[in-house]
Amino acid sequence: QLEVASAIVQELNAVTTGANNQLAATAHYLSSRMKGSSGPLRAGGDDLLAPYLAGDLLSLRYTSREGSILEVGDRGRSREEAVGSSLFEAFATAMQGEPYVGRPVPRRGAGDAVAPCVVVALPVRADGEVRGVLAGVVDLSAPWARSVASLGANYIVFGLDDGGTLFAS
Repeated sequence: QLEVASAIVQELNAVTTGANNQLAATAHYLSSRMKGSSGPLRAGGDDLLAPYLAGDLLSLRYTSREGSILEVGDRGRSREEAVGSSLFEAFATAMQGEPYVGRPVPRRGAGDAVAPCVVVALPVRADGEVRGVLAGVVDLSAPWARSVASLGANYIVFGLDDGGTLFAS
């Protein structure tokens, strides 16, 4: 049973790591667009992020230190209370120069099923200073479903965060 739990965690971790790598590439691109300018990133608007919304990322959001926001993807997710709280915490952490990986949070999927996601974020630096935060909402429902399906009908599987809150079943 411990091996089963470990395999599920490894798969979820792989998806989160992949999304973090995707964010790093996007943050590098945004950083290169800001070099030599002092104002917030606006030119191109949300379209700047659109090419980077792929894979398991449900949405991408860049928030400048001044508070302007560029966002693509499923914007409704950021309005969900748990995701919104995680995005707020991600901004505060990444503005201090630290990467952020949040707790898995539940979200409503098709047919009102619980579908887990997690917020990851990185600082975006230009000219030696943090100029904003790039955050992504990562969909964990596909790897969760694959892991649970591979177990067969003899198991009941649920996911709890470190606080004991159910995020997937």
